[in-house]
Amino acid sequence: MLPFLLTTFLKDRILNKTFFVCLFTFISLIIYLFILLGCISKGVGIENLYWVMISQNGTAGQLPVEVRIGYFGICASFPPNATMPNDRQIPAPLECFPGDTPPGLSSIPMEHPVLSSALTLQKSALYPLPALASSLYLVSLIYYFIFRERGGRNEKISKFLLGVSAALGVAGALCAMSSAKALHEIGILLGHHAVGDGEGEVTIQAGSWEGAGLCVAAGIHFFIVIYAACGMPVFGLGFDRGYIGKRFL
Repeated sequence: MLPFLLTTFLKDRILNKTFFVCLFTFISLIIYLFILLGCISKGVGIENLYWVMISQNGTAGQLPVEVRIGYFGICASFPPNATMPNDRQIPAPLECFPGDTPPGLSSIPMEHPVLSSALTLQKSALYPLPALASSLYLVSLIYYFIFRERGGRNEKISKFLLGVSAALGVAGALCAMSSAKALHEIGILLGHHAVGDGEGEVTIQAGSWEGAGLCVAAGIHFFIVIYAACGMPVFGLGFDRGYIGKRFL
């Protein structure tokens, strides 16, 4: 009796369509959040969630320069001004900070050409569409759940807003990945010309983890929106009739 009651409770109260929609929505929003926090600080791999990475090879005993660009953060690694023998070189620490506001005790040269170029790219080419998509997604989904059973104009508006949020999510993922790939290809095409007094070869690398995260988040987002637009059907197994069937609620 107890196992039957427990199974019924799980099926009717927990393992239902609303629970799974909320679960996948939570996963999608968490991925969006981590991507938007990329390069703002170090920890739990956030420093690896970058759009593109610009690096400049060191010359004359200097270590290479590295700048990673996130949606709202920058991670930079600049060697000290003094040159050192190759056998004594220690990789410069990676410092992460929001936008163009490095920590107060940081020695990062904000006027460096590589960092200046990175900040310009962040402001002019990397649009924070995932921030808008995730916010609209959450608000419109709550709106949808409130008016889903009532129908009428409010339900149609909620579905329309969900569709707009999904379009923004997919557009954000495509824009970020295509622009990062374009920058990488441009760097190869131009032969990685040096910047900053002509010292060091510059390379541009697209961020793989951010692109993968955007694809997963936007994919879940799009699936949930399509599922809601179809009225949130539930697929069940009809073992009681002797065959596997499909049931819509």
